[in-house]
Amino acid sequence: AASVHFSIMTITSIGYGDISPQNVPEYYMCTAMMLVGGGTWAYIIGSACGVVATLDEQGIRYRQTMDHLNYMIRDTNISVPLGRRLRSFFAAASRAKVVEG
Repeated sequence: AASVHFSIMTITSIGYGDISPQNVPEYYMCTAMMLVGGGTWAYIIGSACGVVATLDEQGIRYRQTMDHLNYMIRDTNISVPLGRRLRSFFAAASRAKVVEG
């Protein structure tokens, strides 16, 4: 029980603190609480990162369009010069949308 408690305390970066469990049931309870706390913290951080990642909706749409364009260029064996022109066109069209609002 003590080794599992120590491992989870280390992995979750909770720290070792001044208060520590004194018997086996306390070790189990502390281990369970650290797992719940670590999972909750991971969920909160993941949710915050998800919100921040989707703030630039137009940028996401542009990158998805460019990804689809690159797949199409590769799959249809479009020549390198034409592929560059297509990418330039979509980049310019995206910048024009940003300027227009």
